[in-house]
Amino acid sequence: MLANYRGAILATPGPIRTRHEGIFIGVDMYQGPLVIENSKIKGEVSISTLQQFSGSGQWEVVHLAPEGYESEIVNRAFALLGKPYHLTGYNCQHFVAEVYEGVPSSWQLNGIVAGLGLVALVVAAAQSDRRRSG
Repeated sequence: MLANYRGAILATPGPIRTRHEGIFIGVDMYQGPLVIENSKIKGEVSISTLQQFSGSGQWEVVHLAPEGYESEIVNRAFALLGKPYHLTGYNCQHFVAEVYEGVPSSWQLNGIVAGLGLVALVVAAAQSDRRRSG
């Protein structure tokens, strides 16, 4: 069953409604299911067992690799082994996006930045209203 997920994006729940993502690369006869991930704990893109990746044992398939491109995706993931982790510059989602799209990006960080921008606009508008009425 897991062999059908080669190249798929896997995710496990993270803190505060986030998720940790990695690329499923296959099943090793000694170690079991393996994932390439970029984790804060290891500090770089590395290979982990599915148990190490998920920690709690909870994980899900977020996106299957396009049919016929499974090996290419896995090879792209292997090519990034050792790339350093950085929370805002190159986290697990940056890694997965680079493997799949060729450009590192993080939808979670983009959402946080957009949310902070909205808060800043609301605060600036409230301060402007106070100045006008004061």
